[in-house]
Amino acid sequence: MTVPTEWIEGLEKLRSMPRPVAVNLRLWQHVVEAAGYFMEDWSTRAAALGWDTAAIFGCSASAPMDRLDLAGLVWFLDIGDEIAAMSETTAVIRKRSGATQTFRRTRPFEPVICTWDLGEDSPTEGRKSRESKDPLLKRDL
Repeated sequence: MTVPTEWIEGLEKLRSMPRPVAVNLRLWQHVVEAAGYFMEDWSTRAAALGWDTAAIFGCSASAPMDRLDLAGLVWFLDIGDEIAAMSETTAVIRKRSGATQTFRRTRPFEPVICTWDLGEDSPTEGRKSRESKDPLLKRDL
């Protein structure tokens, strides 16, 4: 299976966009680095396993640092961490310390946005949403 174009284009946008004000500098650097690592080493496998954009790159539009229940996999990877294994529903993260953490892919109960859309206007009622291949991703015009 091939890597979705949306992921490739999203990584390029992440690498070139300014840090969103809602995210502190340290965390933003980790998210951008983690997205690059994921794309280089795990994107093909994740796509073949059926992982969607929200599960990997999703986040809360209003509180990306506080709503970890809506955060995708890249928000849990710190610099120096690596993914040790992936299945259809989990990713095992090996932390720098050697400890492991299991990220469980779940379907959020509310819409999320792509991390690369954080720099755009905050979502408000009444705006139209752009179409996405992932129905849980909400993108505002």
